[in-house]
Amino acid sequence: MSIRERWIRVACLRACGRSICAGQTAGLTANGANSYTWTTGATSTGITTADASPLITSTYTVTGTSLGCSSTAVSTVTVNPIPVTIVNSPSICDGQTASLTANGATTYVWTAGATSTGITTADASPLITSTYTVTGTSLGCSSTAISTVTVNPVPVTGVTSATICDGQTAGLTANGANSYVWTAGAISTGITTADASPLVTTTYTVTGTSLGCSSTAVSTVTVNPVPVTGVTSATICA
Repeated sequence: MSIRERWIRVACLRACGRSICAGQTAGLTANGANSYTWTTGATSTGITTADASPLITSTYTVTGTSLGCSSTAVSTVTVNPIPVTIVNSPSICDGQTASLTANGATTYVWTAGATSTGITTADASPLITSTYTVTGTSLGCSSTAISTVTVNPVPVTGVTSATICDGQTAGLTANGANSYVWTAGAISTGITTADASPLVTTTYTVTGTSLGCSSTAVSTVTVNPVPVTGVTSATICA
């Protein structure tokens, strides 16, 4: 192999290929000669080096000269796109676990507190509203997305109990939530109220819901029998 052939081979090994992410700058390095001239787009930064910041995959030619003799080498700068990483932001009730799902990249790394459960998924069980960052990577390029897990409190649902006489109707009142659903037998009469007319002592369950979170309370309607009152009659003289 001649000196000229050897130089071309060495120059190509150092200046023939770089991969960068969109928006980054590639550092190109040539060797094997005494002086170098780069094509437009590659900005010389030293005797043997140049920087290039292409928007798309591009090639740059460097001409190396020694003792009046020249040869060229070509560098290809491959521009890989930065992935657009996105992630959901769910709402959960206190004590529940949120399922997070990222997409837009090939691999993902989650911050502490979010436990990976698959290639694109993770679980988080915060005690209060919290944020989690996921870094998505494709072809060596990365971007981040933030998931906010909103933790809503579980309402403390309460309800009145009642004692009625056989044949009467009990008025029940719930509290502690925004909306209520009663079990069969209790007929809703308003946002927080219901009527019940059991024949015997009976329990009724009300489910209160606020911000998607629910809890239950039990009302006992005690039915007392109506007494059978009797009295004697009498006949007297004036």
